[in-house]
Amino acid sequence: MYSKESKPTIGTLFKANRLIAKTVNRIIVEPDNVSLTDWATEAKLFISKDGNCLSSTTLLVYQKYVPTYSCGGRRYGVLINAEEAYVYDVNTKDANTNRIDKLKKRDERKEIKLQSKSAETTRLNLKTLDELGKEIQETENGFEMNEVLLDAPKDSLVGLFVRAIEFSPKADLKDYYLSLLEMMLIQKYLNEAFDLPLLKICLYYEREGKLGNFPSQDELFTQARAHGINNRNYPALFERLSSNYVFPKYNPITLKDFLARYEPQEVLDKVREQVIKSLIANYKPFVPREIDATTILNELVDLAVGINPGLIDETINLCVFATLKDPSSQKTNVLEQREYLFFSTTGESLSPNTTAEDDIITPFYEFKK
Repeated sequence: MYSKESKPTIGTLFKANRLIAKTVNRIIVEPDNVSLTDWATEAKLFISKDGNCLSSTTLLVYQKYVPTYSCGGRRYGVLINAEEAYVYDVNTKDANTNRIDKLKKRDERKEIKLQSKSAETTRLNLKTLDELGKEIQETENGFEMNEVLLDAPKDSLVGLFVRAIEFSPKADLKDYYLSLLEMMLIQKYLNEAFDLPLLKICLYYEREGKLGNFPSQDELFTQARAHGINNRNYPALFERLSSNYVFPKYNPITLKDFLARYEPQEVLDKVREQVIKSLIANYKPFVPREIDATTILNELVDLAVGINPGLIDETINLCVFATLKDPSSQKTNVLEQREYLFFSTTGESLSPNTTAEDDIITPFYEFKK
């Protein structure tokens, strides 16, 4: 094992059977567009409390053939220090676990460390990383893709990797060099948008069970140009790779702050209680937990790791209309109805007794300035 006093290198972790690989979908690169949506989601999960990402990953073993998850053309991902992650299931093969299985195992084993054998792992007959690593080392002709389930907080991230290809006449070198540029951009994106360290990128030689150095920027640009990848053909990619381009910081806000910025506040105030109750009933956290009128205000507003802003808009909209349609409500009068219709329509004149379909589906976010 390694000394706890100093931060272990990727190579040290690799040789100690403590280096975990998680593949992530490739980013979308088009001539005039680059989308990093999947990596944005992963980054938000890594920086969330306890790194609640429910990840299926693979233990890498030095000088042994261990394939990584490649479904959907995945070619690269993150490298994780298993000692800093919460490992809650270790499998010799791909266990095909679903979200329900992951949550159940994580909840049942939250006090158990699966890095090394213990009285608890023996009693429950749970495989550890040490045992899995030994199995792989003792296998001569390669190994199947193993599956390690874990949560990975940001401090457990130690690097990035790209699966190296075997150079041959049939190899798609253009796509390979494009994937290397994609990884260079991902490294920059994680650092600038999410304040993650500038993670070291490695090439993973899967068949040999080895890690190699990533090419320098000059070397990579030269090879990319030789295969038709340049700033004329991919202007959006090269613009973002430039040091002149800086990704905006991810700056999440809580539901409390989101509602405080909503306008007009006087309309929202009339339905705030109903909105909170409805959100409690309809919001499903990524990690299931009890939500009440106080704690929900601390939830993030985010498509990936929090409350969908569209759900908030829709909920407010429905609550407002329910109030307007309630003849017994003392919160509403004809003047307020006319004011609401003024904000929620596109300039059409409607009588107080007429409700057009367009009004019903007009999102409340159009109230915002």
